[in-house]
Amino acid sequence: MLSLQCCCAAPGKDELGPADKIGSIVEMLGINTLSAAETALEPSELTGAAYRIPIVVKVECTPQSKLGVAMDMTSDDRCFVKRLKSEGLVPDWNANCPDNEDVQRFYRLVEVGDQREGAKSMALTIQRCITEGATLWMTFTRPYRFSVVISKIVFPALGLESYVSHEDYLSGLVLSKSNCALNQHNDKASDIELINGSSRILGVKPKGDKGDFERPSGEKMVKRMRELLEMEIEVINWSDY
Repeated sequence: MLSLQCCCAAPGKDELGPADKIGSIVEMLGINTLSAAETALEPSELTGAAYRIPIVVKVECTPQSKLGVAMDMTSDDRCFVKRLKSEGLVPDWNANCPDNEDVQRFYRLVEVGDQREGAKSMALTIQRCITEGATLWMTFTRPYRFSVVISKIVFPALGLESYVSHEDYLSGLVLSKSNCALNQHNDKASDIELINGSSRILGVKPKGDKGDFERPSGEKMVKRMRELLEMEIEVINWSDY
């Protein structure tokens, strides 16, 4: 595991204010707003062991810097790149970084300097580095992208009790504790291919369909999954860091 030192120390509670100010903080950093002209990058196609290799980003901040990404901060213990903006620290890194070390959509932010405890705390550390014009170190992990067949022949219930709907994917998955189609998959899946609260569902199509995955809004994706008896779904997970 990498241990990084940042010119910007981890913030204390009294130095940067309460965590409930996170909305104004991420707005200032430019990580929660998008213009219609800004396009998304497709998730990485990494499989095998490559997704376990972190990317370490080092950028020099000024008080006028913006991070240049929109973040998915659905839960405080997970922080992901939802969209890349056209300008900012991360897009500038991507334009000049070594091969295969660019930050893409759905990469997970796991460390800022020596701060690893929560999305809000990492955002506060980024804010401090920008305010002070410090060197900012960020560590990202790549997603593991896979597809699985889900069948409701044995267990008719899909088993998705609640979720968070986004414009083209699902997060915040809460599965039923009883027998259901999703749990039937999990009973046989490896750890990296478990479908759980950390997973994102990107697409769905009927089992055996050779075409592309359907990628509607989250609500429509859930409706489609409930309609199909057998389906293939596309999922991304992340390894522990």
